[in-house]
Amino acid sequence: VLFRSLEPFATELKDAFLEELSLANCNIREKDASLVAQGLANNKRLLKLDFSNNNAADVGAKAFGEMLKVNAKLVLLNLATNHITSVGAAEIAKSFKPNSVLRELNLRHNTIDSVGGQLFEDELRYNNSIQKLDVEFNDFTYKALQGIQQTLDRNLRTWNSGAVPRLTAHITQLDSKQKELYHTQAEIDAMAEQIKAAHDKFLSRNDQNRQHIEKNKKDNENLKEQVLQEEALMEAAKDDFDRDARRTNDIQAKMTRDLTILHDKTKLESERTIKTQAMMKKVATNFANSLESETENLKPINADFERGEFEMESSRSDAKYQSECLANLKLKIKQLELQLGISKPEPVTAAGSGVKGVRNQKAASPARSGSAAAQKRK
Repeated sequence: VLFRSLEPFATELKDAFLEELSLANCNIREKDASLVAQGLANNKRLLKLDFSNNNAADVGAKAFGEMLKVNAKLVLLNLATNHITSVGAAEIAKSFKPNSVLRELNLRHNTIDSVGGQLFEDELRYNNSIQKLDVEFNDFTYKALQGIQQTLDRNLRTWNSGAVPRLTAHITQLDSKQKELYHTQAEIDAMAEQIKAAHDKFLSRNDQNRQHIEKNKKDNENLKEQVLQEEALMEAAKDDFDRDARRTNDIQAKMTRDLTILHDKTKLESERTIKTQAMMKKVATNFANSLESETENLKPINADFERGEFEMESSRSDAKYQSECLANLKLKIKQLELQLGISKPEPVTAAGSGVKGVRNQKAASPARSGSAAAQKRK
């Protein structure tokens, strides 16, 4: 139900003859939630209030905290899913010490963090009535939850230990009803036995829980040691990794420098090669041009040389022919001299020898030469 304003309703709550009231899922916001809390402050009838799934927020939570400080009748309050943070939770926690009647408080599905949880643990120690506190789906620490549970267990034991005195007081009030006294006493005894059995069961369960907690504590300590060992191993592995990373970086840097130097050298050699190739090409071009020029220049010389060789060959042929003719002429002259008896015959071995002999004859006898010349002329 969506209320426009809860002020008239809240005003009537002060004297309402109600033991239970549910305002769950009514979309009640901060201001109206405060009005409801103010109306219940002095109510002496209401035992249970369900205010879950609304939007009381921290403002409404503060109003409910103030209400719990003075209300002496409410035993159950459900504020689940009301967008309450640690600010509002702190105001509710302040009511734990002055309140001595509230036995059950539900704050599940809110946004109370570890700070609010620690306040709950601290303030709950001064309360002896709250036996059940539901704070699931909030952000309480394990330590705070453990402390809260210990306080709740203490309050429950206190409540159970006071059950017999409360029943005895009730029996005292029934003195005027003697007939019902024995029946009531039997019920009381039975209830006491049940309470004792429940108490023993609770103590046994409490011992089991304590043993379980001790076991969990030991397991947690072992787990912490394992975590520390794993952290040490991880730290060592991290150091090794960092060292290898540094080595790798050094190697990469050295390789980069070497590659840069090699690249520079390669570039330099390439430039030198290009210059050398250009120079060789230029030299080859100049050589080709020079060769072509020298070839053109040598063509007349070759032609003259060929003509000289041809003329020499011709001269050589002419000289050979003249020499042969001269040798034959000298031979004929010799023959004529022999026929005329001018000179003694000499053996003729070859044309050259004949020529030599003729030369010797000229040198030895000018007179004969003159005779030979005369004969030749004849």
